[in-house]
Amino acid sequence: MDYLFLPEDLKMLDEKINGINERVKKALKRIGDSCDGGDSWHDNFSFEQAQRDAEMWSNQLRALIAVKNNAKVVYPEDFRRDKVNIGKTVTTKYEGDDSTMTFRVGSYMVLNKEKSNAISYKTPLVKAILGAKVGEIREARIAGKNKKIKIVQIK
Repeated sequence: MDYLFLPEDLKMLDEKINGINERVKKALKRIGDSCDGGDSWHDNFSFEQAQRDAEMWSNQLRALIAVKNNAKVVYPEDFRRDKVNIGKTVTTKYEGDDSTMTFRVGSYMVLNKEKSNAISYKTPLVKAILGAKVGEIREARIAGKNKKIKIVQIK
């Protein structure tokens, strides 16, 4: 299974992997530091907590590395300009309440949501509108409700 990433999101994934790797190293060092000669596990909270931390961070690291190993870089220009796809900024309108929303279709993992205003292509909303053109109406189940979504603009 390929995980599609825009170049900037893949770079952020690498940074996240490096950061978690550092946390694993620190937890392992704390394990060693807590073993100061006697029982390393009996009634030694520092040792036990460091072990839990090392396990937690190692699991997260393995999961992110698995994603990275199956990542495929895509560029918005690789896709048709007139259809909703990864990297495109889309304005949608919900029929019935006339509210609009503008967002960028993001990578498998959107790691900087505040800066990019992106929504992953794996979300129910984006899955429903992928490949749609301006004026097209699609249906999706969002937050437990069936919604009709009209594509207003694609940039």
